[in-house]
Amino acid sequence: MPEQPEPGLDIESSARAVRIDIRDGARSGAQALTHFAERFAADPALRDEALVLRMAAPEQGSGAAHPTLEREMLELVDRIVADYADGGAEALRQRERTYSQLREHVLRKAPSEELAFVGEGITKAYRGSDFALATLDLTLRLGQITGVVGQNAHGKTTLLRIVAGELRPDQGTLAYPLLGEGGERIDWVRVKRSLAFVPQELPAWRGSLRDTLHFEAALRGIRGARNESEVNFVIERLGLGDHLGKTWSQLSGGYKLRFALARALVWKPRILVMDEPLANLDIKAKSVLLQDVRDLARSYRYPIAVLMSSHELYALETVCQQMVFLNQGQVVYVGPADAVGSDLERNEYELRTSLKLSELQDRLRGTGVEEVREDGGNLTLRTVRSMDHQSLLRLLIDRGVDIQAFRDNSRSVRRLFQ
Repeated sequence: MPEQPEPGLDIESSARAVRIDIRDGARSGAQALTHFAERFAADPALRDEALVLRMAAPEQGSGAAHPTLEREMLELVDRIVADYADGGAEALRQRERTYSQLREHVLRKAPSEELAFVGEGITKAYRGSDFALATLDLTLRLGQITGVVGQNAHGKTTLLRIVAGELRPDQGTLAYPLLGEGGERIDWVRVKRSLAFVPQELPAWRGSLRDTLHFEAALRGIRGARNESEVNFVIERLGLGDHLGKTWSQLSGGYKLRFALARALVWKPRILVMDEPLANLDIKAKSVLLQDVRDLARSYRYPIAVLMSSHELYALETVCQQMVFLNQGQVVYVGPADAVGSDLERNEYELRTSLKLSELQDRLRGTGVEEVREDGGNLTLRTVRSMDHQSLLRLLIDRGVDIQAFRDNSRSVRRLFQ
């Protein structure tokens, strides 16, 4: 299988990241292995084995694992990858379909609780500026992740701040059905008790990181044994235990964001709004964060409606069920992530190869490939609608094209940027 230009949540890139974690430290490696098994292991025995290895890891510190423990963890990663390739992937897809059907059944039993936010006719302009957010309708649901994409200064942060109650729209109505609030007189104190906003520029924390989490939970009315339990849970869930002894300035950008996310989640909000959470994160940190957000959003007990903006189109598409694309304040697209491009007459693919543009054009002349052009360091191929990615890959192989990387952009939000 050709390598993807930008790894997202695929098993190979995730496996590489887990192997690095295992070699870096026993505790962090065991935590990463557990999440990896939960994500990709169709066989419950493999997931149970990951939990056993996690319990065998040292409770404190980030030193290297015992050679035997490290070997067993690395071997388990290889077995999960092999199981995934040998039918596990289809088993996981079936489990996901069952999960979705069950979740829809649960939500149908309580339809009034499914809608977290409804905005209609939202507009916003700024004095002394030509920019304006055009009329926008938006619905957020529990268990759903909505991605907002667009270039800088095109309205993403404006929209997020309006939903989070940080900015008043010029026109339009806002409602939070889940919270029983809406119309002209919204009790914002009540809304803020159930809505968490994580800005792009994170304010510095002072003092102990653990104490800050306890204090945040206490402010939300969580005290005593429950306070201790909730803080311990979010620390463990986000893999923060090895970093509690650090100061805010000693944390990497990725861990600052994870602690900010922990602070937002420790009191279990129903709506989570995040502005550019993937900015300045490396590929591994992006993958881990997106996986965490996806799992948290779809929690059985406490599902969350998530609204997040990002420039990372491909990464965002791996977890979002709904996409919003803004271009200079204008709404280009709002709808299901898998419906982007469904009305277009051509398919579009991204290819990396050692061949020059002219050589590739010659080899594909007279086929269903109608256009080949350079796009950054890769090549973009446009084909007739009937040529799916499997047909194109077979054609490229038959024509002797070496494939270094390949991506199907036919349903990607990236097409809206053109």
